[in-house]
Amino acid sequence: MAEAPQCSAWCTAEFPATGRRRPAGPRHTLTLPRGLSPPQVLCAVTAGALHYLYLASFTWMLLEGLFLFLTARNLTVLSSSSRNRLMRRLMFPVGYGVPAAIVAVSAGARPHLYGTPARCWLNPEQGFVWGFLGPAYAISCVNLVFFLMTLWIVKTKLSSINRDVSTLQNTRMLTFKAMAHLFILGCTWCLGVLQAPVMAYLFTIVNSLQGVFIFLVYCLLSQQVREQYRTWLKSIRKQKTKPESYTLSSKAVSDAS
Repeated sequence: MAEAPQCSAWCTAEFPATGRRRPAGPRHTLTLPRGLSPPQVLCAVTAGALHYLYLASFTWMLLEGLFLFLTARNLTVLSSSSRNRLMRRLMFPVGYGVPAAIVAVSAGARPHLYGTPARCWLNPEQGFVWGFLGPAYAISCVNLVFFLMTLWIVKTKLSSINRDVSTLQNTRMLTFKAMAHLFILGCTWCLGVLQAPVMAYLFTIVNSLQGVFIFLVYCLLSQQVREQYRTWLKSIRKQKTKPESYTLSSKAVSDAS
């Protein structure tokens, strides 16, 4: 069976319903990778984008684990200006640059392994999928070490402080935040190594809660965020009370006159 001729971006085939031809004009051809159709190219691009986004997420988890460990070791909280300088100089280049370098090397070496017939992801042939699994599991293990070291440092330093300082409420809050960081740092991705069917369901459920714990720890339970919300609400209330006081004063002046 003869293969159908490939159609470029501008085709001169007849319309079957009307028999009319397209008007003559300049032909602009779209050059595609050899042997790939447009859906396959789109699938490969989607796989590359997912590869980069997932690696960027894990790199930021690693940076967060390192930042948490350094904060616990020094028992100091960086100011917003110092944190912004640190993010511009170190965290942004590493968090987005390292994943881009890995994806660039992978795409340059084996671009045909982006995308499979079943899904738009890395092809497991020739171990290409380890371009994601290798860094992901390495970061999960390193973050687990950071997490355990952070727990040990906090426990040691809290035990050396006066017992009255460490109240029951603070202990519960620290315990909750510590458990939440297991999800935030991606340590639960280690469950993916276990191939049992039950562990696959547990892996999916546990890792879907990461965004919830990020919102709880860094928004609802953050003192700086709560203070900013209080300041914002106070400014809104002041803006609402000003027109009311102005209308009351204007009514008083009109009644007096």
